[in-house]
Amino acid sequence: MIQDLYKEFSQLEQVEAIALGGSRAGQDYDQNSDYDVYVYLNSPIDEKTRQIILSNYCSYMEIGNQFWELEDDCVLNNSIEIELIYRSMESFEQELNSTVFQHKAQNAYTTCMWHNLL
Repeated sequence: MIQDLYKEFSQLEQVEAIALGGSRAGQDYDQNSDYDVYVYLNSPIDEKTRQIILSNYCSYMEIGNQFWELEDDCVLNNSIEIELIYRSMESFEQELNSTVFQHKAQNAYTTCMWHNLL
């Protein structure tokens, strides 16, 4: 099911990359661990499109939450939570440039973004 969700998002022209983060990206997770999914975009995906896609896989959806970044917080049909965090490729590249080439620390997030996609 989760692979189908990734595939559906990957077919959108706005999507440049999809990365799995958190415990599911490594070996330290269990069957109840949530999914932290980072969707890297060349332009925004409208809320309605995200809702239509997610409604095929999720029993509960909070669309368009934003604290640090725009995200959709959902519960998959198998009762596992999933967070889809949407990131601009342009912003991502600017942050990497600032960290790697300009040597600027970023308040405890200096290499966080770097390790998420690279």
